[in-house]
Amino acid sequence: MQDRTRSTDPDPSMLQFAVTLLQWLPRIYIWMIIPVTCLSILLVPARKLRPHAALGFIAALAISGVLLALEMVAFGYICCDQARMLFSILLDFRPGVTVGFALALFGSMAKPLAGMLPMVVGAAATGIGTFVLRRRNRTGSMNDVATPKQNESVS
Repeated sequence: MQDRTRSTDPDPSMLQFAVTLLQWLPRIYIWMIIPVTCLSILLVPARKLRPHAALGFIAALAISGVLLALEMVAFGYICCDQARMLFSILLDFRPGVTVGFALALFGSMAKPLAGMLPMVVGAAATGIGTFVLRRRNRTGSMNDVATPKQNESVS
């Protein structure tokens, strides 16, 4: 009879996929979101095109949110794998070895964290741009509403 116990080791192909996501998602972000954001910024000065600029910011914000979520999932998967490895090292060796290994891991994870920084800043900037343009559009449209004159009767 076969032993049907599950292994606690992570799937190496899934781990490689998470590492690949950490490497490529910032590049995809730059090639997809930056042109849309720049085009939206160019549309802002034209008063009639501001709703289109706001729509461009909304689209950039939605796409960057999805890419940032994927990046966080990949980063979390890798961190959980590293935490499992650190716990195993802590059980097998003394805490001094584990701390040294943890510092080495933190150094290797600093580059993917730095790659996420433009994504976070870009998502925040497009969100602020969307909010400002929608707020400006809402207040501007309220001033354009026709109001009845004081002497005219409203039926």
